[in-house]
Amino acid sequence: MSDYNKELLIALREKAKLGSKTFQMLLSHFQSLENIVDADIAHLAEFPRISEKKAAVIHEIERHLDGIREDLESYREDGIGTLTIFDEDYPKLLRQINNPPFVLYCKGHFPTEDEQTIAIVGTTQASAEGIEIAVAFSNALADAGSVIVSGLARGIDTAAHMGALKAEGKSYAVLGCGINHIYPPENKRLSEELLEKGALISEYPPNTKVTTGRLISRNRIIVGLAQSVIIGELDKKSRGTINAAERARELGKLLFAIGRADLPVDPGLIEYGAIPLEDINKAEMISDHSL
Repeated sequence: MSDYNKELLIALREKAKLGSKTFQMLLSHFQSLENIVDADIAHLAEFPRISEKKAAVIHEIERHLDGIREDLESYREDGIGTLTIFDEDYPKLLRQINNPPFVLYCKGHFPTEDEQTIAIVGTTQASAEGIEIAVAFSNALADAGSVIVSGLARGIDTAAHMGALKAEGKSYAVLGCGINHIYPPENKRLSEELLEKGALISEYPPNTKVTTGRLISRNRIIVGLAQSVIIGELDKKSRGTINAAERARELGKLLFAIGRADLPVDPGLIEYGAIPLEDINKAEMISDHSL
């Protein structure tokens, strides 16, 4: 897409605060970005979630473009790229979810179409055994050539990224904040190590701080980027992990639950439709769906 349209799209996201669903609704009706911003305020305000104030911002969005250009230049200087849903190299798998992010910010080596990507998620309160299992499976999968996708959270997510790095493989961290505000802060060093072969990815501008809602929302991207989803250890507060499992099931993706003799797979996950996997020797079979 042209630089102008890219700036326009980012301005609609960052200045008019359009969410993915609202943007899709407007684009479906108006058919182009230019038609959206050319529409009169009264017409825009007829749509759900578009107040008259927001409609005015959309209608006058071009006055924000100089600031957007300055922001993008600053991001480029920091090694942060932007990718929109109209770009040819936007991940095809991510286009298939219900509300794909229409702007992504990334730093490092972003996904390519020929990569086998597997998501690994789980509780932030993981036991030592749960972490050990997640590291082992991630390591085996990365060693077999898969890219590990997770959310850089404490516990299982951290173990997943570490397992991939241990195999000198690729791993992508999808953030619930901006790239310049790593959360949790103790994973700052890990985030830097991921950049050597992998990437940090976020739908939020680089200086955005974390919120619970953003952490939940990023699950759709983690799942959307992956061919298969693996659930590590759970606990009663693993709301984000269950959300990821639900999204995987909705999209018809293979869902696995990992464990071993001393920490068996949660029966609830099996009832949920997850394929139990407790043999590390079968880990690489996830990639070719030969289980």
